[in-house]
Amino acid sequence: MKRKAKKFFTTILAAIMLGTIVYLIFFRNMEVKKEIEPPKVVKKIDDFGYELRENEIKLYSDLFDVLIEELNKEEVNEEEYAKLVAKLFVVGFYNLDNKTSKNDVGGVQFVHPDIVDNFKENAKDTLYKYVESNIYGDRKQELPIVDNIEVSNLKTRAFKYNDITDKKAYEISLEWSYKKDLGYETECELIIVHEDKKLVVVEMD
Repeated sequence: MKRKAKKFFTTILAAIMLGTIVYLIFFRNMEVKKEIEPPKVVKKIDDFGYELRENEIKLYSDLFDVLIEELNKEEVNEEEYAKLVAKLFVVGFYNLDNKTSKNDVGGVQFVHPDIVDNFKENAKDTLYKYVESNIYGDRKQELPIVDNIEVSNLKTRAFKYNDITDKKAYEISLEWSYKKDLGYETECELIIVHEDKKLVVVEMD
């Protein structure tokens, strides 16, 4: 009887332990899956493929609204369009506080499709390299939040790089600031070219 009782309790204990392990693994995986789901898209510009996600900061959302207005005009002011693409790219790229990890590179929807992959890899090796994961929402790392951006110069020029050629590309200089100065870059120069009916970033210095 004692052996049977011992065997019975051992079996029950093993079943409980196995059940607990399965439960923890299953629900932990469910939690991770829930945490890493991309933020919802709240606005779209369908004809251009642009999207605004719910985790973007107010400055980015406000600029996106201005972009919607500009692209909905009967006659789009292309210089204003180029400025907005430049601003949205910079804010999306340099605002790191809302990024979930170093793989969550911002601004990519405004980058030329031929160089997106290289752009992402370079970002992960440089600016995004030390961005800690925040998939559980418990990151303590202090990261930059862009709070203002201005175009300091704009001119047109010819541009050629591999198969990318544009006789009227835009060279745009920008300056920006952060809510708190953490030593990150505050200025850059972009080259923006035509890609079908869209304007896209091809170079950043």
